[in-house]
Amino acid sequence: MESPKMTMATEEVYSTWLSHLSFSLIAIIVSRLVGLFLPIVLPKLATIILPSCRARHTAFMQTEKEIRDLRRQMSQLNMVDNFASYSKLERKLKVLERQQAACERSQLGTTVVSSLVAQCLRYALQGILIGWLVFQSPCVRLTEDQVAASREARAFYNQIPVGWLVVVVHYIPSCVLLMAWVALCEAAASFIVSYVQRKIEC
Repeated sequence: MESPKMTMATEEVYSTWLSHLSFSLIAIIVSRLVGLFLPIVLPKLATIILPSCRARHTAFMQTEKEIRDLRRQMSQLNMVDNFASYSKLERKLKVLERQQAACERSQLGTTVVSSLVAQCLRYALQGILIGWLVFQSPCVRLTEDQVAASREARAFYNQIPVGWLVVVVHYIPSCVLLMAWVALCEAAASFIVSYVQRKIEC
């Protein structure tokens, strides 16, 4: 005896849920990757955009260049034969290093504030996204007849995990089911973000 086929309405339910669950997974992974790079990118953007930060960064780079030049000159001098010149360059180098340390301390405050803002933005956007995904979960459900037909057509086995979720949503509120799916997506996103972070650090 030929097994019954799934109806068009059942296929539409599967398609709706598959689209939403796939979008949820992709959106969470992208948001976690954005959250990974935001604390790195935002301080650099602040250095470029804010005039005070830009001026400090320019002064820091200029001081760093002068320090490199002085060290190169000192490496070319013989300390015994050119003691006076070497001492003069050394004193100038120490002054520049103190200036650079002060500049680094001033930049550190900007970096810390930018990183905190980036983290707040990251968690706020991620919270809004997860809330939207949960509360915009599909309202379509299978009827009793569609559930029976899906099981007889072995859709429960052929459409895992979406098929299982669509059958379960017949008995469990969709928002509760989406929260469980979001938790799984978060776990997958954490694994991917950790992998990307290790690659960046290497």
